[in-house]
Amino acid sequence: MNNEIKYGLYSGIAFSLWVVMEFTTGLHNNHMDVAQYTEMFAMVIPWIFIFSGIRNRKNSLQNGRLTFGEGVRAGMIISLVSSCLIAGFLYVYVNAINTGYSFAKLEFIQSELLEENLTKEKFNQQMEAYKTMYNATFLSHLSLLVMFASMGVVISAIISLFLRTKKISPSDN
Repeated sequence: MNNEIKYGLYSGIAFSLWVVMEFTTGLHNNHMDVAQYTEMFAMVIPWIFIFSGIRNRKNSLQNGRLTFGEGVRAGMIISLVSSCLIAGFLYVYVNAINTGYSFAKLEFIQSELLEENLTKEKFNQQMEAYKTMYNATFLSHLSLLVMFASMGVVISAIISLFLRTKKISPSDN
């Protein structure tokens, strides 16, 4: 199997398993104050697999040679595969597995915003934005796919800067 596809699948599956674990422990509906932090870890999971996939491409598939462009390309493919899996899973998750998640998340966000003592106009504006984000429609999950893939490209570029090596030209062999 292609290196990038394999790591993209691993990333999407690991993210999905993490979310299912959060659901089975009750974090997503009953302890949103804790879930806000565990969800941050879930966002790091794809980074780990992007790094691993780029490093694997460099070490085993490219004989230790990797240009910046090759690293970004590898990470972009990993993040695209991963993003498709994650967005698809989250759509199923909020519409079939944990149908109360969006309500619980919005309720938690509302309580957080109320503590900030915002003006009524600012509060309503922010709540409308969050309601749009957590409305569980296909379009909102498509925007998640684009967001995750875009973040993956940026992360790939950063990782590729650190892992890149110059190619040895054929005349050096």
